[in-house]
Amino acid sequence: MRILLTGPLYGAGGRETHFLHLSRLLVANGHEIVLACRYADRKTPLVQSCKELGMKCLSTPFDRLHESYRLSSAFAFVLWPFYLARYRVDIIITLEPHSRFLQFLSLFLQSSGYVLFLRAGLPTQPSEYISPAVLARLNGVLVETPLQAAASLTAHPKLPTRAIPLLGNIMPIIPSRKRRSNPVQETLCVAFLGRYDKKKGVHRLIEIWSKLNQPNVQLKFFGHGSEKSTLLDSITQKGLENHIEVNDGWTTSEELAGIMEKIDLLILPSEEEGFPVILMESMAYGVPFIATDVGAVRTYAEANPDVRVVPLDNSQIAMAIEEMVQAIRNGQIDGQRLQRYYQEHYAYEKLAAQWLDAIEHAEIWANKPHRAT
Repeated sequence: MRILLTGPLYGAGGRETHFLHLSRLLVANGHEIVLACRYADRKTPLVQSCKELGMKCLSTPFDRLHESYRLSSAFAFVLWPFYLARYRVDIIITLEPHSRFLQFLSLFLQSSGYVLFLRAGLPTQPSEYISPAVLARLNGVLVETPLQAAASLTAHPKLPTRAIPLLGNIMPIIPSRKRRSNPVQETLCVAFLGRYDKKKGVHRLIEIWSKLNQPNVQLKFFGHGSEKSTLLDSITQKGLENHIEVNDGWTTSEELAGIMEKIDLLILPSEEEGFPVILMESMAYGVPFIATDVGAVRTYAEANPDVRVVPLDNSQIAMAIEEMVQAIRNGQIDGQRLQRYYQEHYAYEKLAAQWLDAIEHAEIWANKPHRAT
């Protein structure tokens, strides 16, 4: 099969990570991948891996500039058909169905092909609008959890929906989480991993940390994003330079594993989320987490004693940090138990099999193709 992946790529985020590992999975199973992006940050691991994976990459001279999105679209309209008309695709997986650009791409779909919308992020709102012309091109929606599937079906009841968590940046062989030798006296590391963005709660976390009284506990940030300089300024203004450390992010699963090995507790105080991949990755490496109860995050806490999902409230988050730090010191949090939870619910092999099935057998669950050549 020839599969086209399309949508903006902003760096090393959850959707971009998923596209990378999905591409590797599909290539390993004999499929041909075409990446077509009107905007793609060159630091995105998928963009950097195209040649290694043998993927065809359709780009434009303007695909690095947000402000030139229209120019990038115009370039694609003119030149991409020279390739797409000769090599029609069997499946289109898009991150952005709200654009008429999808109608353009679907002109180069095989008559038996399918257009699938990958809805990663906030659950669909009942009032969310997709134009009838674009909606008619979609054959199915892929979401991350049953909660998001229910929201999608409420908004678009005639559009088949399938729920599969995204693939994470996780090594094939994961070492068992080591127990701390003396957690009562050792300094613990609490960390934020992700994009430096206001909606991810990075400034909220600084505000919370300035009021916490937790001796022998460090806060470290690992990530990337436009809010990094503002974050550093806020730390300086509050006089927390000796208590908080801000680091760059990671690219490979090995780099992520190295970070996870150094931290004791992950915290994600987001104001909005879908089903964050970083929390799945945290469990894979046996690192407990605290996250705010937004989107479908609560799904991760079902029958899972080693994590906490709390209301989006500073005092509640602060109490959860104090509770989890004490639980870690008392040996009540079990990293290996958390890894078993990951294996039972989100093991890479299980999710990979589901993704392959959803794409290779779209005719079973998605609407029949709407167009003919």
